[in-house]
Amino acid sequence: MDSLQECALKDNVEHPLSNEPQICKDMDQILFTFGDIPHHAPILLAWALLQHTLSTDDASPAIRKLGNTALQLHVFQYLTKMLQGLGCGEHSCTTSTACLCIYSLLCFVLISIDQHTLGNQQDIIDTACQVLTAPNLSELFWNTQSTVGLGVLLDSVCTMFPARLAPLLQLLSALVSSKSTAKKVYTFLDKMSHYTEHYKHKPHDVMSHNDETLWRRRTPKLLYALGQGQTNLRIPQGTVGQVISDDNGFLVRWEYSFSSWTLFTCEIEMLLHVVSTADVIQHCHRVKPIVDLVHKVISIDLSIADYLLPITSRMYMLLQRLTTVMNPPMDFIASCVNCLTVLATRMPAKVWIDLHHTGFLPSAANPISGHIISTEGMSAGGFGTLLGIEQTLGEYSVTISFLRLITTLVKGQLGSTQSQGLVPCIMFVLREMLPNYHRWRYNSNGVRENLGYLMLNLIHAILNLCPDTDQHSSSPSLQTLCIYTLTNTEAGQAIINIMGIGVDTINLVMASQSGSSGTEGQGQMLIQTVKLAFSITNNVIRLKPSSSSVSPLEQALTQHGAHGNNLIAVLAKYIYHKYDPSLPRLAIQLLKRLATVAPMSVYACLGSDAAAIRDAFLNRLECSIEDMQIKVMTLEFLTVAVETQPGLIELFLNLDVKNKSDGTKEYSLGQWSCLQVVLDLIDLQKSDRFWCTPQLHRSAIAFLHALWQDRRDSAMSVLRTKPRFWENLTGPLFGTLVSPSDSSDLSVLETCAFIMRILCLEIYYVVRGSLDNSLKSILEKFSKEGRFTYWSNLCFIHWCFV
Repeated sequence: MDSLQECALKDNVEHPLSNEPQICKDMDQILFTFGDIPHHAPILLAWALLQHTLSTDDASPAIRKLGNTALQLHVFQYLTKMLQGLGCGEHSCTTSTACLCIYSLLCFVLISIDQHTLGNQQDIIDTACQVLTAPNLSELFWNTQSTVGLGVLLDSVCTMFPARLAPLLQLLSALVSSKSTAKKVYTFLDKMSHYTEHYKHKPHDVMSHNDETLWRRRTPKLLYALGQGQTNLRIPQGTVGQVISDDNGFLVRWEYSFSSWTLFTCEIEMLLHVVSTADVIQHCHRVKPIVDLVHKVISIDLSIADYLLPITSRMYMLLQRLTTVMNPPMDFIASCVNCLTVLATRMPAKVWIDLHHTGFLPSAANPISGHIISTEGMSAGGFGTLLGIEQTLGEYSVTISFLRLITTLVKGQLGSTQSQGLVPCIMFVLREMLPNYHRWRYNSNGVRENLGYLMLNLIHAILNLCPDTDQHSSSPSLQTLCIYTLTNTEAGQAIINIMGIGVDTINLVMASQSGSSGTEGQGQMLIQTVKLAFSITNNVIRLKPSSSSVSPLEQALTQHGAHGNNLIAVLAKYIYHKYDPSLPRLAIQLLKRLATVAPMSVYACLGSDAAAIRDAFLNRLECSIEDMQIKVMTLEFLTVAVETQPGLIELFLNLDVKNKSDGTKEYSLGQWSCLQVVLDLIDLQKSDRFWCTPQLHRSAIAFLHALWQDRRDSAMSVLRTKPRFWENLTGPLFGTLVSPSDSSDLSVLETCAFIMRILCLEIYYVVRGSLDNSLKSILEKFSKEGRFTYWSNLCFIHWCFV
């Protein structure tokens, strides 16, 4: 297409096929056999365009036949669906290349062929909007002349504005991709030079020429039937308009300069006036593109929101009034909430106060105090009514917008009074939505997973808030409320169900995910949801008040179920997950915490899969290109297991036993012993040890310290017999550390502390005179070189620095 455009726009450039009439004729014959399926449409359109450009006969029957066949196959609808199927806005190499190719095709089609012959203009706009989702194409558009390419389409939809609002606003929304393009769109709409309106009959207050192509206003005209003193637009007396006749009357394009943003304010004001009439749905359809454009512009450049205050300030009243109509316009309400969500990132307190007065959010009639275990006495507000309607319809646009809004308000760190106002919203999510959302009706695939992700994201944001500093408040903080509800109600079981999805289901979804590079899509959404469930469970167990009784959440986490349905086994099998390293890392972290606080045997829960799971852990632990944090977390888990999980640690130690003739037992490392991996990690002489970070080395030493601390004699006896064990273990004690700074890593200092503890325990355990000779030599060297004094001084320096 690029070379074809160059041939069309420059007289001295020839296309390679321009001198090959026989090839073109043969291609015509081949393509005449096409046209049975939609996949042929783009090829037919491209070839017709090439022939149209190269041929001297514009009215060639062959060209018309190919072009008409492409249009009959709905070529632009087909291109739109194909682009959507590539990844729904995902910026992969394939998507970007396809968008650029189709962008070139569209540009050339629009400058070469009359738009009226291309079928439904809306199909072309949909394709253009989908193409413009690719990076930099909107910038390319604004840097191109308005008479070339998609500028022709923009000029065409401007001709009908504002008689037809949606086409122009849809196209401009797609052209907003950065702060610079957002400002260009704002300026473009702020300085409109023509106003187009529709008349069924010629009005009495205009004069016309004999040919009825021009009208002139005899009197000024207010464009909106609004009250005196309200924002309005007025076409002055004497204004000239160009008349275009159509089947339904007249379209008049007045030469009148105005700001579209003022017009948008008037449109919203008119909607507020007709909200209780039968015209409300029709007006919502007209105004929704305005709200969507405002949302897109302020999402990209929030500073423009200051200029759009007349529009955004009216959205609170829209929410209040539209939630009470007979059939609420769900998509329109969701668009309004989306705008307020963006505003809440900048001024959360103001948005919350104004929303609170609308009655849209759930609320409590009485002051909140103590622990809340039910929603009794609370009102679900306008949102609760809408949720009931959405459950019937199976569409949840308002619910998704609501969850995003509440999450933004929570992250906005509202004051204590305003945060208390959010308690009914959080309770509604925890008590009414989270335990039940998986049973709701859904019309679209992926919506349920999206709702689950948004609810968990809200809870995760609350659990990561700074603790409430007001100790004298009788009302529970949002964090306390979440912890209490998750540990004692069905909400906690809902979190467990999400964690129990399992690695097999996730891998199956990821493998079946088409048209995506793996960074977006339903599979990635599922992974992120499970990760949030892990993180929330970890935080709840960590933050909940200490108690002698076991909470329902802890009981559900540690109960022994039938093999295959045991949650502990499901958590452990996340070690097989390869798509996102943070997922197995979070699973291991939860296992570590459960092994610490819960009275249960992890080894018993793993059942017959125990050995295979151990092998998977060790494979990832010894792989030199594995995620480092997974290795660190695995060693920390084993360190905890030394004390709390005797069966599990014996599985990982994997020691072979041989009975000697004198009745004693001799231990050696088995094939799948974790000790061999640990010995490799602390071996300072290995040439391929470059991938062992200080944090990983510290975790390996901490694991060895746990063995000595718990006096695992069998493991200790094997380690003592390994060549150069004591030299490798104590190597860091003879190194030198740099002076402390803000970026200092204390891992080496902690490593040395663990080594000294191991030495102390070894000296304490071993019978006098039986200490290993190599260890004696190391201790003598440690004393002669004054290393104890060195480390003492270094600890003092670090203490002073801190």
